[in-house]
Amino acid sequence: MGTLASENGVTLRILDKNGAEQRQIFGKFARFFSRKRPLNPGSPDPLLGSQDWLTDVLVADSKQKLDAMKPTQNELAATSQGSRLVLVHWSVANEDNQMDNCITLCKGTMQGNRLVTDEVQVLPKDTVMDQKHPLFREFAAAAKFFQPPQNASQPPAASGSNLNAVGPASPQPQTPA
Repeated sequence: MGTLASENGVTLRILDKNGAEQRQIFGKFARFFSRKRPLNPGSPDPLLGSQDWLTDVLVADSKQKLDAMKPTQNELAATSQGSRLVLVHWSVANEDNQMDNCITLCKGTMQGNRLVTDEVQVLPKDTVMDQKHPLFREFAAAAKFFQPPQNASQPPAASGSNLNAVGPASPQPQTPA
């Protein structure tokens, strides 16, 4: 499974460290870059995120602006839904800005085995993403360390949440093979 930027553009939802939305930024043009997770590769610890980390989210309101952005590296893989240490760079209207070392959660629509992302939640570098964080379940589900519950009678996601975009409403830990 991988995550790709939507051809219709991407909305950045800039959140504070507790997950409260601060602002939204939309860019018609977007590109994602990724690499293998540098921390404890192969570890199933949901605190680390996916095995492949998104490294750069680039969003712009024109192809020229997007092409002018310089990513930290150039691997264009189908990438993670939940990552740490992400550079988020946007160039929209008269604003050209970036946030470094972010935590990101990608949301979108499944097409085959790919998530076509139209929204990226962006949390600042001082975010503590652990079991106490309100977005931890989504982050852990996005990291693919959880699988859908075997019992179909699980309760639906809470109103206003979007857990189904990145994983089940009631994720269950996978047991190691």
